[in-house]
Amino acid sequence: MGTPASLFRKTNSDRWILIFPLIGILALGFGVWFAYRSYIFTTTMPVYPAVVVGFVPQKTRSFYPVYELRLESGETIRAQSPIGERPPSNMIGDSVTVYYDRSDNSAQADSWVIFWLVPAILCSVGILFTGIGTLFLVMFR
Repeated sequence: MGTPASLFRKTNSDRWILIFPLIGILALGFGVWFAYRSYIFTTTMPVYPAVVVGFVPQKTRSFYPVYELRLESGETIRAQSPIGERPPSNMIGDSVTVYYDRSDNSAQADSWVIFWLVPAILCSVGILFTGIGTLFLVMFR
């Protein structure tokens, strides 16, 4: 009878097999890149306790939280998050921990979802597709 791989004829249409490992490698590469950016951001930005004081609605129907925080100098400032949420994950008056970026006066809540969900999904998909693609290449080549 033959092996499972010998049941399929090798033709030019076998190029579809390369799609899985290529998608996997791309997803893995983007996942590592996003993880690196999150790591650099979370290790270099100062962390402050803050209070949610409002939300700025945008045309995309997302709400951008506004935080009030006190710097080391004692100055109290308000900073808006660059990432909108729908629905908002916090209510006005909630205490949160934020990373504050002085260069653009923005504050980002310390949240695993915001910093690590996209890299985790991309790396998982990358590993899965690379593994399946490698298996296909070994079986059907």
